[in-house]
Amino acid sequence: LLAPALTNAEQEGEMHIASWLAERLGMLYYFQGDYSRAVELHQRSAEMAPEQDRLSFSLRDSMAAIYHDWGDLEQALDYARGSIKVKEMLMLEEALPYAYSQLAFILASMDKPEAAEQNFLHSIELAHKMEGEKFFLAISMAFYCRFLTDRGRLREAFATGEKAMEISRGQSEFIHAVCTEMAAPAFIKEGELQKGADMLQKALKSLEESGAKYFIFYARAFLAALYRQQGCRAEAAQLAESCLEMAGSENYLQFFLSYREMMIPVVRIGLLKGSELDFLYEIISKWGVAAADLLLELSQHEDPLVRERVITAMSLIEGEEITRALQNLVYDPHEKVRDRALAELAASQKIPEPPESSRNEDNTGPAFMPDQETTLKVQCLGPFRVLLNGEEATWRTAKARDLFAYLFHYREKPVLKDKILEELWPDSAIERASTLFHTNMYQLRQALKSAPGKQPVKQQKKQYQLDQNLLSSDVDLFVALAISSEEKDSPATEVTNLEQAVSLYRGEYMEDLDYPWVVAERERLNQIYLTLLERLAHHYAESEKLDQAASCLRTILQHNPLLENTHAFLMKVYARMGDRLAVMQQYQTLCRVLEEELGIDPSPKTRNLYYELCSEEE
Repeated sequence: LLAPALTNAEQEGEMHIASWLAERLGMLYYFQGDYSRAVELHQRSAEMAPEQDRLSFSLRDSMAAIYHDWGDLEQALDYARGSIKVKEMLMLEEALPYAYSQLAFILASMDKPEAAEQNFLHSIELAHKMEGEKFFLAISMAFYCRFLTDRGRLREAFATGEKAMEISRGQSEFIHAVCTEMAAPAFIKEGELQKGADMLQKALKSLEESGAKYFIFYARAFLAALYRQQGCRAEAAQLAESCLEMAGSENYLQFFLSYREMMIPVVRIGLLKGSELDFLYEIISKWGVAAADLLLELSQHEDPLVRERVITAMSLIEGEEITRALQNLVYDPHEKVRDRALAELAASQKIPEPPESSRNEDNTGPAFMPDQETTLKVQCLGPFRVLLNGEEATWRTAKARDLFAYLFHYREKPVLKDKILEELWPDSAIERASTLFHTNMYQLRQALKSAPGKQPVKQQKKQYQLDQNLLSSDVDLFVALAISSEEKDSPATEVTNLEQAVSLYRGEYMEDLDYPWVVAERERLNQIYLTLLERLAHHYAESEKLDQAASCLRTILQHNPLLENTHAFLMKVYARMGDRLAVMQQYQTLCRVLEEELGIDPSPKTRNLYYELCSEEE
């Protein structure tokens, strides 16, 4: 009902109503675990809201929860603190318990247990003061129970969980189910396995009816771990697969970081089956050396497809054992495994010396070499395009494409998030710009999901940079060829480099992007292009390829018709071709352009050249 109502409100121009509907629909998607749509609707709601109502968008606790579950803890922390600040300023006391509980949960994930516990206790204290409203008290105690369980304080967790369930019995089935599943791990760790299983199964049934995706994922993850513990391998594997599918589709990264040991079997199943690989690679890159034992085990798997997947995962972490395992895979009996291992080792410059059996007849090296072509190719000269495995990437929003273009433009160095916000969303308030950034960063990652190995966007604290090892681009090749053409090689080699460079220039740098940060590089590359064309024209003229020389010169003048020397050069070429009419027309064009643009006549040198060329024809 909400979606068509929102569409109608927008069509009728009822922006205040549309904003309210978008907010409610976003909250519904949040509770359903559809985070990307929830963030998108939050953004739309804020854009449509009247100016006086926009402060209220700092109150959206769902945004803190979403970024927490995505593993972006710094952004989650900013949202949580901002929410509390605004609620306290507006004296919205009834909303503070949940806000402090959210803050505590985020601090716990950031490994700040003392600060987390202080905020959990403050949340519970505030909820106790709200007589008659038990919802917030039940939720605060349930999340505190989870915190205590994770810290191994099982007796306190057991008591807190029991209390949360008791309070929530008078609430909705959904709230009671959430409290029950949060309390279940404490019972399991206390040794009451069957009771814990019963609690999770009962909660899961209720949650599946409500469609609350994240909480369904949570219950299934703990049930899968419990079934493994009880030896029910088939049931555990089935639940693990469903967990991975849900987590990968919505990027529930933080759960895998917080419960690494429990989720290792889930990651193992994903690598074996080839499910949600990009999500798994992101997890493994975050785990680092903690994933080494799993990867070393699977590097010996009988299925070559599994070994291929594991090679990509191994390239994401460091360690001598990992390097040795990759080097051993260079001599794998399957060619694709060998090539993948070689490619990863070549990137890290750790290719081993091959044994005698794997050398060429001339004893110069391995009999096989990796395919050096990258599968993520960026085209900047002309319209901006990104090719993924040979096909153009599809962007959900133009801004996601622009964000990638911006990171590519500054690919040589990390860029601060604040700088990105300033350059791409200069007219937006900080909070709104930050929301737009994270939404589009998520969409960027989704658009490039099929890229092999790790995602091309690297993040450290609040700095972002593209991994250049995963990219190739026309602009880098263009510049490299331009530089090579200046080396003192044979004229034929110089001409080849010039021709290849010129052929790459299909248009101005990122010609379909209109941002100030593009302009300087656009002008620099255009000047290089014109210089290359002029040099190429000289080579063609010297070798009597006059038609080609004239074509180069006409192209230069299309870009800059005020270049008098280029007009003069083109007149000489036309004269050598025996085309007197073309000489005259070119001179007339020069006279007209100079008069219209600068109010001057051609220089005496050019006039004398014109008379000389015309007299020669006579």
